[in-house]
Amino acid sequence: MRWLLQPFPLFGLLVLVLLANAGPGSPGGQAEATFSGTDGRLAFTRGGDIFVADANGDNELQLTDDPAEDEYPAWSPDGTMIAFASERDGNREIYTMNADGSDEIRRTNANASDFAPTWSPDGSKILYRHSGELWTITPTGANPTLLIEGATPDYSPNGGKIAFSENDDGDYEIFVADSDGSDPVQLTHNDVADWEPAWSPDGSMIVFSHESADANEADLYLINSDGTDEHSLTNTDGGYDSEPAWSPDGTLIAFSRSDAGEGLYVVPPDGSLTPQHRINGYAPGWERLVPENLLQGDIDCDADVDAEDGGHLIAFVAKVPYHRSVGCPFAGTEVASVFGDVDCYGNVDLIDVLAIFRKLVGLLVNQNELCPAIGSPLQPG
Repeated sequence: MRWLLQPFPLFGLLVLVLLANAGPGSPGGQAEATFSGTDGRLAFTRGGDIFVADANGDNELQLTDDPAEDEYPAWSPDGTMIAFASERDGNREIYTMNADGSDEIRRTNANASDFAPTWSPDGSKILYRHSGELWTITPTGANPTLLIEGATPDYSPNGGKIAFSENDDGDYEIFVADSDGSDPVQLTHNDVADWEPAWSPDGSMIVFSHESADANEADLYLINSDGTDEHSLTNTDGGYDSEPAWSPDGTLIAFSRSDAGEGLYVVPPDGSLTPQHRINGYAPGWERLVPENLLQGDIDCDADVDAEDGGHLIAFVAKVPYHRSVGCPFAGTEVASVFGDVDCYGNVDLIDVLAIFRKLVGLLVNQNELCPAIGSPLQPG
């Protein structure tokens, strides 16, 4: 059975963060104000190598070509790199490569197995499993840090939490903890293995693989990020559904299905359609695209931003070629620092950007709810 799941200079990514009026939370998992982006290509494994293809399976391109097993591809948030696990040096290690397959570089060097990489939303860390523990490194392999015991990790969309599986009661269950591994909370309490959690783009739900009692079958289950409303999503009837990955717009979940119609499938999170086969492969990772009209624009630090519903635009990061601290106030809110040089092109009305942001993310929150800021607090470079 495969164990799933799954920053350089920051990236040519535009990040908007909104802070709405604080108030009571929603009864279920709370949505986060994060930029989801739109769906790009799928990265996946076939025959021990990494491939990418359009989400419908077209325009397939092989990226790695090595006799050893390469798997668990994970896109960097800006889409320029892919982290993956490879056995080409004798045991599984974490590697990175450019999105076109060039510049493959080993980033870990351990006697134990390192695999299931996932990127922090700000691109500054890669989280992975190392011998029953969760560790982080920078994209260059620096600063290895132990967080907590666990497996198959995934960052929440705002980077403040991690979801993971851990065998704490005789079988694997889904846990959520702060991004540094502190304050773990158990979400599932089943007598079978639950693992491979993946956070929805708005942070309100987690999908995971739920095994049968004999461990010969597995279906996908959904649960709110606060642990409520656990329910099944797929029914393989003899197969094994695993390694789920949300589409960036939140409308589909890609996953691996084995034993009964093997391949990479997609299913909407509401279960309204039966799973559809897309690609012959497994261990999917979905690229997030940022629309061109959001990648272009100048930041006017003196702009008078009218953030609707009493919100404040508190951070705007775009086109970051390297890591540097820049102060910039918005709408009367002081931003402690913004990563990098702002190197944009053309002009974008910030009000329009806010409207586009709200539409694309589909926040599903009302103005009385608190939408946490994306990632950990911005720090000077």
